[in-house]
Amino acid sequence: MTVLLNNYELDISEHTITHEVGHAIGLRHTDYYDNSISCGNGFNEGDMGVGAIEIPGAPTTAFLNGSVMNACPNLGSTGEFTSGDIAALKSLYGPSEVPNCLDVDLTVFRGQTGAQGRCTCSSGGSGPVWGTNLYTDDSNICTAAVHAGVISTSGGTVVVEIQPGQSTYVGTTRNGVTTNSYGAWAGSFRLVGAQTPQPPPSCSSFNFMSYRGQNGTQIRCNCPTASLGASVWGTDLYTDDSDVCTASVHAGVIASTGGQVTVTIQPGQGSYAGTSRNGVTSYAYGYWSGSFSLSP
Repeated sequence: MTVLLNNYELDISEHTITHEVGHAIGLRHTDYYDNSISCGNGFNEGDMGVGAIEIPGAPTTAFLNGSVMNACPNLGSTGEFTSGDIAALKSLYGPSEVPNCLDVDLTVFRGQTGAQGRCTCSSGGSGPVWGTNLYTDDSNICTAAVHAGVISTSGGTVVVEIQPGQSTYVGTTRNGVTTNSYGAWAGSFRLVGAQTPQPPPSCSSFNFMSYRGQNGTQIRCNCPTASLGASVWGTDLYTDDSDVCTASVHAGVIASTGGQVTVTIQPGQGSYAGTSRNGVTSYAYGYWSGSFSLSP
């Protein structure tokens, strides 16, 4: 096949390949009843007692270069599916239009991590959303897309990627959209192709005491700066009412100029030791009901 195609111009080669793909997906010659339409001879496949099943909505007649499925290519062949071919394909395999995001139920795709699909938003949406960067799979896709910076409130087409469920979802305000926080949920999604990279939310926006009992839960957050004078109790394990950014400097996770940290929820301790590290002095304390540890 390669040797033969090298003897022809690109459109004829493309026609030949597309034509054979058409056969592979169930299409036969559109001029089967009169091959002279494209081949210039009197041979007709229909004379052999082999007919064709008409595809609803597709043309019932053939003409020169009117279909990539004509028996023979010609100098006017482009190698592209014509409108008649497309009508046949849609009838056989369904429409190719991108679905409306409001009609998409992402919960049915749980477990298909990494799978992607496209849908369209006529506007930015106004439905509820839980999470940041990763959203619960029952969140409004269009509202989440505005929050993620993928589309504006005027709408557009988005690419959704299925992700596993998370133990916690953080609500933030971005691009005029405020999302909600939530605990564990069985399925998530993210929006592919955000217009600008989105940093994690500020650590100061969290009340880490509200996560007590969710030991092992990790929350990524950002410290624009760190005040070396803010209150911190403990060393390595800190009381959950301690200032996270100051504690992060104390732990050596970030410099006082700020940075991103991962906060891991830990159980309460019987006592907390105070020490001086990296320009920060933490306080000692007795029993406290909740703790956190820090990592880069």
